[in-house]
Amino acid sequence: AKSKQAGTELLLNIGIDQVNNGQYASARVIFGKVLADDPKNERALTQLSRQGDLARIDEAIRKGEQMLKNGEWKEAQGEFDSALATNKDDVRARNGRQQALDGIGRDQRNRTLTAAGIGTPVFALLVILAPSARRARVYTRIGWNQRAARLFQRILERNPTRGDALV
Repeated sequence: AKSKQAGTELLLNIGIDQVNNGQYASARVIFGKVLADDPKNERALTQLSRQGDLARIDEAIRKGEQMLKNGEWKEAQGEFDSALATNKDDVRARNGRQQALDGIGRDQRNRTLTAAGIGTPVFALLVILAPSARRARVYTRIGWNQRAARLFQRILERNPTRGDALV
């Protein structure tokens, strides 16, 4: 009886090592062998359940990491949220979720800049914040001559003596 118990204990320890190393299929087989001999073995039942949870977490994280590589931020966030629903303390899932949120934020900022400029390059949008005479000179440099001329004209209408508006 003691040798059978020692054998069961050894199998359980091997199965736990397999789970900890991510080798879920072999762990499932080992826990199955323990349960075949002792269907009510609490440790085997607990580890089998834990193994299933860890396999689902690993799969969700693997999918999430692939989605991050593809720039699929919202989908990646969903996968990491799924992993965190099973284990809220999983560091890999937390880090992946943060990367997905960062990607979503970058995309939203980029869309906002593109929508505000209607396809205008970001550097040109920043020029809008500059004083009008400097802005007009930059317009000229980037080839927006008509826009620059209209801006210089408005500057001179407001103040005909303004020398920096004369080209």
